[in-house]
Amino acid sequence: MSQLDANAVMSQVLRALPDASVMLFDRSLEIVSATGPALAGENLAPAACQGRAAAEVFAPDRWSRYEPLFQGALEGRSGSTEVQGVDGGHRYLIDVEPLRDDDGAVVGGVSFWRDITTRAQLLE
Repeated sequence: MSQLDANAVMSQVLRALPDASVMLFDRSLEIVSATGPALAGENLAPAACQGRAAAEVFAPDRWSRYEPLFQGALEGRSGSTEVQGVDGGHRYLIDVEPLRDDDGAVVGGVSFWRDITTRAQLLE
């Protein structure tokens, strides 16, 4: 599958998951790509994230919570956290995973954001 085809497939997958976002970052913690509506929980527009350092994208109090997950992915570890959106009305589950090249070396990371507000309300 070509890179263009892979991007088209990713867009279609995210459209099928209306409460999700994906953010890719490189080894320097620069946001390479961001897409999906769940980033609105951080008051972020995906296009405004791309090409910026993650520490600049997130508010300092939020980044202090996310940085260990992002750094962990760069060290080959998976991690997750559940957070209240900055608006106070939504809850998000954030999973962070390492991205590896064909040889298994970590080349970056991916964070997958899901709005779990409804699920959290049902469990309360």
